[in-house]
Amino acid sequence: MEISLNAKVSCTDGSIGETVRVVVNPVTGVITHVTVRPEGMGESEHLVPIAAISESSAGEMVLNVSKNQFFLYPVFDSYRFLDLEEANLDPDHLDAIPEAHKTTGHAFWPFVTAEGHLSTFADVQQIPHDELAIHRGASVEATNGRVGEVAELVINPENVHVTHLVLRKGHLFGHHDIAVPVA
Repeated sequence: MEISLNAKVSCTDGSIGETVRVVVNPVTGVITHVTVRPEGMGESEHLVPIAAISESSAGEMVLNVSKNQFFLYPVFDSYRFLDLEEANLDPDHLDAIPEAHKTTGHAFWPFVTAEGHLSTFADVQQIPHDELAIHRGASVEATNGRVGEVAELVINPENVHVTHLVLRKGHLFGHHDIAVPVA
């Protein structure tokens, strides 16, 4: 089975969207889930277990569930409201909170605050306990700084283990890819 990022995904009753991330158990290297962003549904992704994939190849994936069953899978991203005063957070250092978004005055529903009160909300990813989510374009850091971004994953088709990360270095016209063993 080949699991591609940004692959077109279909259910038993038609096209549903595309893959965005894979979720990996970092100890065993086994892919446990993929996230699928439904067509026309904004940025929400659903967490789909590997067992729901009936077939997969480069650029295409078929799930063994209907569209209605697909929408019963948990949403991968959710938002959590943070009151900066209550949480004792410095508004000038929100970069310490992953995916935090600063708002002032009235926030949007349901995150309504008093006029002039500083607040934020954070994107919370529903990653299963002891697992890791990886997506194309994720920044890769070494001990001495940024070394590139995730371009692809190399997967052993026999056991669905991730064997290598393919890192992309450089820019649009002068990039090159490097395969790095997961170990």
